[in-house]
Amino acid sequence: RKRMPLFYWSEEYVRAFQACYAPTRPPPAPGSLLYLGRYDIASEAVARRYPSEDTARAVVSMGGTVARQQALNVETASQLAEQAETVVADHGSGVLNIMFWRPRAVIELVVDDWWVNNNLFVAHDMGVEHYAVIKVDGLTSLEITRKLDACLAHFRSRPAALDAGERRSDPISQGREAR
Repeated sequence: RKRMPLFYWSEEYVRAFQACYAPTRPPPAPGSLLYLGRYDIASEAVARRYPSEDTARAVVSMGGTVARQQALNVETASQLAEQAETVVADHGSGVLNIMFWRPRAVIELVVDDWWVNNNLFVAHDMGVEHYAVIKVDGLTSLEITRKLDACLAHFRSRPAALDAGERRSDPISQGREAR
């Protein structure tokens, strides 16, 4: 594997990015679900293949929307804000698109036991309430649907935050939700 320099966004950096590129972030529609698929995007660090087609089928079967990460830019990402109460995304820098939105929950999909926690810290700094990591190696669309359903049921069983100030929680306990 190629060595990658890691950069962790602080809350200050997240706010600065949002001020520049996403100054107005409309609230998401309740119950909305958005999948950010990598499809065939090649990683510079390691060769990974995500089950993007199977995940897209799973999300669509759950009433969600699918977006290809490579098709996103500032405008197209901003247009998806209302569809992003829960964001499902293949691991990688594309998860940072959450900074254009106000997600309540993020579910990050990983393969080959490859996960770096940068996106968890960004989500924490944004006040995302729930964060889960699911290993999807070799799973079918049905198995992915079951895992996503389980995460969403767990998130729904947790009390909702009253306002953005109360959406902050410890990233360590957020990581435990993924188990």
